[in-house]
Amino acid sequence: MERALYNTVISGMAVDGKHFFYVNPLEVNPESSRLDPTKSHVKPTRPSWFGCACCPPNIARTLTSLEQYIYSEMNHTLYVNLYMDHHGRVEMQKQIVEVEQKISLQSEGSIQLKVKSSNPIKLALRIPTWVENMVIKKETKEFCYEVIRGYAVITIDQATTLNLTFDIPVVMHQAHPKVKDDYGKVALQRGPFVYCLEEEDNGKDIHLIRVLDEFKTEVLNHCDLGKLVSIKAKGEKQIIDKEWEQKLYRGYEKPSFTKNDLTFIPYHLWGNRTEGEMQVWIHKK
Repeated sequence: MERALYNTVISGMAVDGKHFFYVNPLEVNPESSRLDPTKSHVKPTRPSWFGCACCPPNIARTLTSLEQYIYSEMNHTLYVNLYMDHHGRVEMQKQIVEVEQKISLQSEGSIQLKVKSSNPIKLALRIPTWVENMVIKKETKEFCYEVIRGYAVITIDQATTLNLTFDIPVVMHQAHPKVKDDYGKVALQRGPFVYCLEEEDNGKDIHLIRVLDEFKTEVLNHCDLGKLVSIKAKGEKQIIDKEWEQKLYRGYEKPSFTKNDLTFIPYHLWGNRTEGEMQVWIHKK
């Protein structure tokens, strides 16, 4: 669910909140969208409206009902399932529990949880698969917690502030070998966010690019996209030499590559700048 919320759902709406996608493709070539009738519904930028506008209200409905997914209560335990900036109230054991979250996923990961209740309660904090070395502290004291089915379980007082810190590595994912279109390719993820390459940052013909193993992150304050964490990677791009002019086929020759510095941005931000190519699954050397 977290992957859907942070990628599929919010990518459906532009950063201006006024333009919307009908589909969320993992690869886009504007020329194909224009000329191929089977891809006419795959838009390189978000339209302002639709003849049948079911998507915009669905986004609004989902975002305004998030609290029912963030928390759940079972066996006298309050489960924190999702992390995001907000202030919520949850009814539990005939008392109201107030929870405030502040989250940072920039250079390092941190989550602050302020919990207020009438009586001590048991908390189960989900440990996302995308974190490493998670530490939970109350003020300066580190909590020793038990992990049960992917949740850190602790008991807290009526009014408690918890600070969670953790590392957020860049992870490469691969698809099942029988997924033909993704064979030999990888997708990058950092935190809950899936990343993509856009023509705006990496030039045309993204399909000719292959990524290497060297990654670093950079916090950017972009004029069009706002504040974001990009992934910088080393890559290579195949050279199309002059021998290919006016040819569709030729005898095999080992391809040549140029070194490239690649810039990945969070997938949900694609399509907010100049129209161009986009790709999530990238060839891996």
